[in-house]
Amino acid sequence: MPQCGSHILWCDIPIRFDTYRGCSYGCLYCREHKKCRANNIPETNEGIKALKNFIEGKRTHDTKWCDWNIPLQWGGISDPFQLYELVKRLSYECLKAFAESYYPVIITTKSTLISRWDYLSILSQCNAVVQISMASEKYKGLEPYAPSFRDRLRQLAMLSCNVKRVIVRTQPYIRPIKRDVIANIKRYKDSGVHGLIVSTISLTSKRQGFVRHGDMWLYPESQMYEDYSEIRQACHENKLKFYCADGRLRYLSDSPTCCGCDNMDGFKPNTANLNHSKRVYTEKMQEIGTGEVFGNISRREPYYSQCKQSSYMTCLENL
Repeated sequence: MPQCGSHILWCDIPIRFDTYRGCSYGCLYCREHKKCRANNIPETNEGIKALKNFIEGKRTHDTKWCDWNIPLQWGGISDPFQLYELVKRLSYECLKAFAESYYPVIITTKSTLISRWDYLSILSQCNAVVQISMASEKYKGLEPYAPSFRDRLRQLAMLSCNVKRVIVRTQPYIRPIKRDVIANIKRYKDSGVHGLIVSTISLTSKRQGFVRHGDMWLYPESQMYEDYSEIRQACHENKLKFYCADGRLRYLSDSPTCCGCDNMDGFKPNTANLNHSKRVYTEKMQEIGTGEVFGNISRREPYYSQCKQSSYMTCLENL
């Protein structure tokens, strides 16, 4: 089934769905490429049956707090339209389920397969926002098996004509590509793109020039404020929305719902998280037993057991 993890603390669209484990694009900055061989990508237990169950309203232990058609983040861990999709066609079947149900979905991909006629004809029938991950041509060596930056750029106009919104996702962002990002903003606008999401790279080990933030290493906040502000200004000059997915500087974002589905009919976010000072709790969130999702933050006892026996609202308010 679609899953929800620690993102519940700050993300407005925290439930993710993945059809594969690992990814055949081999991006060096992504930890998923180390989990499996590029020519043998295993499927997850979140396939077509699990997707249909979720669409029908069936929830599991970490999603039972959600009693509405919350948009799904498809491609949270691995690319649903990666190279191996041509072999297994799992995402093709799931795409048909999204089209038949018109369930809201946010698709994240680097793929150009999504704009191929057989996929695009179904995608055009979906209630979908498509995020194309593309940062700079300088990433060519970091994304050895992914479509080129130019190929991803070329498909934006076609996608914009066939889905609710197209968003460009610049993640992970590194400071040397700032000029590239700004230079491409007008191209994005001319291609019908609605907005740009930016989030800095995070490292698991110490590196010169980075600072510790929790268990990760990031660029200093002051440097990212400078970069994001310049990129934000360029977006606004081109009438593009700017979304900041960096938790430290989320206030720079044009919307707290930073995935780009803000103010869309049928795309109701979850505003009961630490990202909002005014939180709206549904009746379900106030029921005992809906707090188990917070146990994903730490499965140590007795915290995990306390979450299972509490409501979503109680767990969040007690943080």
